[in-house]
Amino acid sequence: MRKELQAIVITIIVLCILVAIFAVLYEPSESQRIFKTRNTSVVNYTKIEIQTTKLKYEIEEPIQVRAIVTNIGDEPIVWYSGPPEYFTDITIYIDSDYSVYGSQRINPEMGPAILVERTLLPDENLQADGVWNQKIFFYNIIKNSEYFVQAPSDEYMIRAIFTPTNAYVSTTVRIGGNIPKFITENKATQIAMAQSETLNWYNARLGPNLVKYENDHYYAKIDGKFVEVDYNLEKMSSHKPSIEKILENGYWTIRFIHALGFAPHETFEIMIEAYTGEVIAFEETGED
Repeated sequence: MRKELQAIVITIIVLCILVAIFAVLYEPSESQRIFKTRNTSVVNYTKIEIQTTKLKYEIEEPIQVRAIVTNIGDEPIVWYSGPPEYFTDITIYIDSDYSVYGSQRINPEMGPAILVERTLLPDENLQADGVWNQKIFFYNIIKNSEYFVQAPSDEYMIRAIFTPTNAYVSTTVRIGGNIPKFITENKATQIAMAQSETLNWYNARLGPNLVKYENDHYYAKIDGKFVEVDYNLEKMSSHKPSIEKILENGYWTIRFIHALGFAPHETFEIMIEAYTGEVIAFEETGED
């Protein structure tokens, strides 16, 4: 009886190993994964479909998107664009409130800067593929460099647009897991501007507080002092500090720059915890 049980256990273990090997060897590649239509719309005799391989993706799993445009009219669709081997004129975007720019294109098309006549005959179609690696694009003005942050676990809209006929379609996908949501750039800026320390510094450097006209002379407050100038101050009176916003290491840094006079310019920084919105620190400095 014991030998029979041992044989059964060994058989089960061997079968599990074979199933695991089969799963690895025959896992579909990126190009073999099945796209399924998630939504379709018709605009100006143009049918546009948007497809994805899944509705829910794991963290860091590439999100694959396909858009297909079909001419369902009786006449050709004619437009001018770049060569067809480089350009489909279908753009695919991921929309996100987390992104500084709101949208990211995931199917960039590059080619010669020449225009040719393009035609899509009745019943013909065009296809464009895009992949989003779940990274949200940001730009660090201070370091003059771009950087990317893992998208939080949330729902995201995908849009596809066929420019020649303005055909448009959208769907949504979800990133699973438990990546926490961080507050948006706009929300971080609102929190910064709601602080009395920020408002006092910011308002003191608005245009109306930097210029004056006395006894037929113009004066401007530059580097902390009013000095006489020989030009009209209308443009300067509309001056306001510029704002830089940086998300890094779980914190938003909102940086105000009073760019008048000679460098180093006056700056005011506020650090905000990106996941809770808690104000962590203020710093006023005369350096860039």
